[in-house]
Amino acid sequence: MAQTLECKVEAPPPRPVHCDRDERRLWEAGLEEAGLGEAELEEAELEEAGLEEAGLEEAGLEEAELEEAGLGEAGLGEAGLEEAGLEEAELGEAGLEEAGLGEAGLGEAELGRRS
Repeated sequence: MAQTLECKVEAPPPRPVHCDRDERRLWEAGLEEAGLGEAELEEAELEEAGLEEAGLEEAGLEEAELEEAGLGEAGLGEAGLEEAGLEEAELGEAGLEEAGLGEAGLGEAELGRRS
């Protein structure tokens, strides 16, 4: 069976044939491409936190930092960004001011002042 890559119909990519439930959730959320497989973040949590636009790779977030911050289980309001080891410069690079942190319950004062 030959597949063509020039299909103009907007359809989701084929589902992985051999995958467990967690891998399928990551595939549905499109997270394999973002390198977040090990962090096990769900699509709904990313949307609520506005992290699709934040650029997690630029922020230098490691798996341990994500787990320490509780991003997989809690909203950013409860996560405590200081515990995650995020510095003001990293927040700026990640574009978190534009990522909808206000909706996640973090005010500008908690993000730190930028001059």
